[in-house]
Amino acid sequence: MNPKKKQFLHKIENLGVPALPCAIEKMKEDGVDLIEAVNYWTDDALKKSAEKAGVPQEQMREYSLQWWRRNKADWLLPPVEDHPKQ
Repeated sequence: MNPKKKQFLHKIENLGVPALPCAIEKMKEDGVDLIEAVNYWTDDALKKSAEKAGVPQEQMREYSLQWWRRNKADWLLPPVEDHPKQ
């Protein structure tokens, strides 16, 4: 991986799990390859699932989107509750 891409990916990874839905949306809309970030945030859950299913590399983007549809409930953060004003 070239140094600029590695630096970019590191910045994306630092956003953390809250950025996961946005990353999936970018992959869906623009075809941006953020699979490495998704694996980082999910402790390789996507990678392990793909390996278990025998998914070839050229099908990873589509598999990632399917994986997200099946598993997003496990990764979405709960809504913030409204606080009473003091």
